[in-house]
Amino acid sequence: MLKTHKAAGIFEFILLSVIWGTSFLFTKYAAVELGTFPTAWLRVSFGALTLLPLILWQRHLKTCISHSGNLITLGVLSAALPFACYAFALNHITTGLASIMNSTVPLFAALITWLVTRNTLTQSRLWGLFLGILGTIAVALNSPTGVHFTEGGSGWGVLACLTATLSYALSGVYTQYKLGRLKPLILSAGSLFWASVVLLVPALSTWPHNGSSWKAWLSILYVGVVCTAVANILFFRLIQKIGASSAATVTYVIPLVASILGVIVLDELFTLTLAVSAIVILLGVSLATGLLVSYWGKKYGR
Repeated sequence: MLKTHKAAGIFEFILLSVIWGTSFLFTKYAAVELGTFPTAWLRVSFGALTLLPLILWQRHLKTCISHSGNLITLGVLSAALPFACYAFALNHITTGLASIMNSTVPLFAALITWLVTRNTLTQSRLWGLFLGILGTIAVALNSPTGVHFTEGGSGWGVLACLTATLSYALSGVYTQYKLGRLKPLILSAGSLFWASVVLLVPALSTWPHNGSSWKAWLSILYVGVVCTAVANILFFRLIQKIGASSAATVTYVIPLVASILGVIVLDELFTLTLAVSAIVILLGVSLATGLLVSYWGKKYGR
């Protein structure tokens, strides 16, 4: 029974890595035609509509309403702002670069947690923060178009990615301190609903006048339903099966999936320098979050 439970956890880990890894490719397809805010709004709206039947079936609607204030904040931090940032960024940088920048979320989370708790940082965590920042700078500088803020540069795209990852990290800390007792389904559905409300006016005011292709619509439908609603449920199930710290390592696999798809489908360039920089970021994240030290200690009894 234990082996079956573990095997199911491994399968869901791989499945979630693939789903979130593909989100960059399909978000790019949608964003190129639909634009930044319409893409972000459709994503959260499709996600919220997918989870709404579950909310009604499990009778969580009153709970969602009673916690609306905190869920609005969570919706902005975990969905509205980061989804809009990535929709914008993917019009300026490659999917591989965006996915590697996304892996810095645990790095920002570790830094924010330290700022909030003021706990003493160990030497390994300090090295982790340093390596993570160094790797992020190296990734940004490796952009094919160069990091500058003039037309054709990737500067604004890189900045948008960093804003998104910071927002994701803030949402995690905010959830821990303000919404820790709410069920994952309520957090997901409530935040996505309020994100759709926040993004409604910007989306309508920038809606494309020309008709969009079926590829763009199918892409955003997939991203909203599968990469947002279904992925959230999978992620919270994974936390219950293998623990939060182990589940968080899914962010390490996402760049691999996204980069491979970018090279094969979009003919994007993935250099050795970019690969090394990504490894430096992942090493930094592992040290900054204590994951590598914890694993080493368990394995060797230290």
